[in-house]
Amino acid sequence: MGICTDEPQSCSILIVDHHRYWCNFAVDTLHEAGFIKAIGSNNYEIPQGIFSLVLLGCDSIGDSEADFIQDARRQQHPIVVAAMEGHESSIIRKGFVYGALDVLAKPLGKNLLLQTTIESLDYVERINYRKDKIMNSSNSLR
Repeated sequence: MGICTDEPQSCSILIVDHHRYWCNFAVDTLHEAGFIKAIGSNNYEIPQGIFSLVLLGCDSIGDSEADFIQDARRQQHPIVVAAMEGHESSIIRKGFVYGALDVLAKPLGKNLLLQTTIESLDYVERINYRKDKIMNSSNSLR
């Protein structure tokens, strides 16, 4: 496990979904699990701050979702897309083309949402570890 999953109170997670019910469900579920810095939004704007993870809930990936994914990546936020139609290959491809770390079917149960979030945070930490390792080795070559 990584820092975020061992110390969930230290992670800030942004959950964005036009469907208020799912957004509130996700925030409540993560708060119950100790992710006290999880915040929700019903619009595709990224508030100021550094997020350990951005979780975008959507029906599919259209232009506004694509713009949001690209904005999150430009701001260096790792983003996972949870789409109602996440199993379709065209949705998955669009998510990756626009810069999402992962595209999956929207988790509708608490356990699945929590599992998905923890797996995503662990994946982000592995990526950051590799980046740091590469940067450190390239600096030592100078």
